[in-house]
Amino acid sequence: MKITFEHALKLLCEGEIVALPTETVYGLAGRIDREDTIIKIFETKKRPLFDPLIIHVPNIASAQKYTLDWNIISEKLARTFWPGPLTLLLKKSNLISPLITADSNFVGIRSPQHPLFLQILNELNIPLAAPSANFFKKTSPTNADHVIEEFSGKISVLDGGQCIAGIESTIINTSNPNHLLIHRPGPIGLKEIQKIVGNDIKISFTTSEHAPGQLNEHYRPKIPLHIYISSNVNHFLNQEFANKNVNTHFINLNSNPILAARELYAELRKENSVWIKKLICFSKEQWNSENWTAIRNRIEKAASEIKKI
Repeated sequence: MKITFEHALKLLCEGEIVALPTETVYGLAGRIDREDTIIKIFETKKRPLFDPLIIHVPNIASAQKYTLDWNIISEKLARTFWPGPLTLLLKKSNLISPLITADSNFVGIRSPQHPLFLQILNELNIPLAAPSANFFKKTSPTNADHVIEEFSGKISVLDGGQCIAGIESTIINTSNPNHLLIHRPGPIGLKEIQKIVGNDIKISFTTSEHAPGQLNEHYRPKIPLHIYISSNVNHFLNQEFANKNVNTHFINLNSNPILAARELYAELRKENSVWIKKLICFSKEQWNSENWTAIRNRIEKAASEIKKI
């Protein structure tokens, strides 16, 4: 059910959950100062309590209240990329419930770029936890209709249009200012981060139980997704469709990774009773390109099969 801004704000004030638009994906939002609200988020998503949540704040000053080790690197990155799709993972203050962090001492925190979400944060004056507004392990929603479809109209949604990034935020642990750890690639890439912090700072990719989105299976569509990586994409596709396999939905992503990210989840969410699989074909150069790291991360977790041919 789509609701007005005023109605969304009222529900959040009362401790209810509301699906809100961000620049990445729609989030299932609830205030962080009520544990009953946090539990409601987990129960609605059917999300296990071991998978931590990210909290959303309006600005740097607010972020500093909820973390213990805000440092010069955190400051540089926040000043450059906030509001925007960058989550900083830092040691939490005692204002953060252990329910949010899955009993971890670390919390993911960011300031979202969408004006409606920012306005709600400023008027509510309480940070919001807001994991993607979908059932656990399923494909994230990038418009309000996706949320309505996912929850059969039972969740209130503030319609903020199509998400401009289309995939979840980059998560980076900045608690050690000399060695940064990217736990989830996203719209802001390694090169952009390195440019801001300087070449003397080491940056590595690694998984972490302290961050969400770390499971091997995630973002799964209802129709199985098959990925083929080929040295000759056109030849492969000609062979694939020469057999007139009408049961295959070929997803033709944009060649620009920024635009491809906006399309990806909408394509994964498309359903048709005659399709038995979805197919995306990448060239080897494209698949291995650093520019495609975030999309590759989502696809590897969403795919039923990845085959190099």
